[in-house]
Amino acid sequence: MDNEAKFLQAEKTAVKIAETLKKLRSETESYQDTQRNLSAVRKDLTHLIQSTEDAVKGSQEVISLLKEIGGPEIFQKLDDLKNVTSEMLQHQTGKISKLKTFVVITFSVSLIAVIIEILDILLKYF
Repeated sequence: MDNEAKFLQAEKTAVKIAETLKKLRSETESYQDTQRNLSAVRKDLTHLIQSTEDAVKGSQEVISLLKEIGGPEIFQKLDDLKNVTSEMLQHQTGKISKLKTFVVITFSVSLIAVIIEILDILLKYF
């Protein structure tokens, strides 16, 4: 092989090496991007896990507090309050009904008194 052929062969090899290096660089950058993305996902996942742990701890505290206070007792107190309120409402409704009756009777008596007065006046003139 003469020098010119060797030079052409070396040039082809250099071009192939350059193309291979470009591909290698591209793949390396792709791996770096993937690694950055995975790091971001790892951070987000760690944050999500921490938030979930905090929520679970908060729920456990609420459950413990409800146990201490007595969840069924709270519901019983609410039912008792509802019953008392309902009884008071019925009592007030009864009083309002009696008051309405009193107003109607008072109005009726007043109307009768006015009619009697009118009749008395009419009887005096006729």
